[in-house]
Amino acid sequence: MGESAGTEQYEEITIDTANVWQKVYWDISDIAAGSKDAVTKLRLTNFSTSSNVIYLDNVKAEKLLSTNTGSPVASTPNAYMQYRVIFTTTNLSYQPQLENITFTYSSGFKIQIVDENRVRLYNNSGKDQKLKLDVILGSAAIDLRASEYSVNIAPSSAQIDGGDYTNSIWINKMGTGGNLLKLQTNNVDMMVVSSGGDMTLAGDVAISGGSLSLGTDGAGVRYNSTDSRVEFSNDGITWMQLGDSTRKYTLSAEYAGAVLSGDGTDNVGSMTSDNTGSSSNSMNYYDWSSTALSLNDYDLRVRFTLPSDFNGWGSTGGVTLNYATESTSDTNNKVDMYIYKEDSVTVDGTFAAGVSSSAGVWTNSTIAGTDLNECATAGDTCVFIMRMSSLSDNYVRIGDIAITYNRSL
Repeated sequence: MGESAGTEQYEEITIDTANVWQKVYWDISDIAAGSKDAVTKLRLTNFSTSSNVIYLDNVKAEKLLSTNTGSPVASTPNAYMQYRVIFTTTNLSYQPQLENITFTYSSGFKIQIVDENRVRLYNNSGKDQKLKLDVILGSAAIDLRASEYSVNIAPSSAQIDGGDYTNSIWINKMGTGGNLLKLQTNNVDMMVVSSGGDMTLAGDVAISGGSLSLGTDGAGVRYNSTDSRVEFSNDGITWMQLGDSTRKYTLSAEYAGAVLSGDGTDNVGSMTSDNTGSSSNSMNYYDWSSTALSLNDYDLRVRFTLPSDFNGWGSTGGVTLNYATESTSDTNNKVDMYIYKEDSVTVDGTFAAGVSSSAGVWTNSTIAGTDLNECATAGDTCVFIMRMSSLSDNYVRIGDIAITYNRSL
């Protein structure tokens, strides 16, 4: 047979007995689908002798059961069963075998919901008895309200409950133990509501409006869509917003807990504190200047304990120092900053030779939190050392210190 010629596909047939009809099966499962889906030619060729006469009767295409793990064959009650087993192979190296035949039947009564329009009741008991129903649910209708409305399992669209003051779903569990509801995906629990009312979810819960109530006193959690904030309340009346995940502390001169310290060498100069004096944009600062002809320095030391809500520096956190220098050259004046953990002699973070880009204009430098490895845990006490260097009366001013970190609740 073939789609263009009668010799594209072939099967050799052996005649068992002369002048006796025989039925021959040709297993075409090994032929590609594209080579047998538009057959237009059938040919019969005699490879024996040209004098033989060959009679060809019915030619029929059949789709036979071929699942190697077994295939069910449906039957009807009160009817004899007669089935034929056909052995075929497309590879002569293998011989098909029949392992076993199993008969499975139902007894008792059974309701089967076939589709949205058909429900079948089977009596397989053979006698009168009290009715016990096993209901097989597919995507079929179950009339839960015994009315004109019904509820489908796995519907393709929304269904309507037209009753007034009724429950669309009502389950009153009278037995002990077990769950009120259990939903699974591939045998894994996704949602379970126990008989005690406890609910377990495997996924996320999305609340687009309203609030989540806790207890009986009005306490709850809600999302404020206007401010894009999560809010908490103890009484359902007064709501407090959840703050940002980052927190910023600002230490302004004169810093609490700060001391002045000289290292004993080249520490001649004058240290004062003042304010820039502008009511709209003022900065408290320390001022260091030295009349010496070489750089003389003095240190400001501040102890800062990382607060209890400290949860790491994050990718953008760190310590930022605001300062201004009279000269833009670090040979005339400069600021160096060092951070230590109080019980360590190792510098944890630093920046050096900070100067203003324009004379006397405030600027800032940051020691990134990603560079701080020792001062990195809530409760750690960090020591900030700001070394101010000056010559020829070029002043150095130090203002706000900003500490930015990730916080926990």
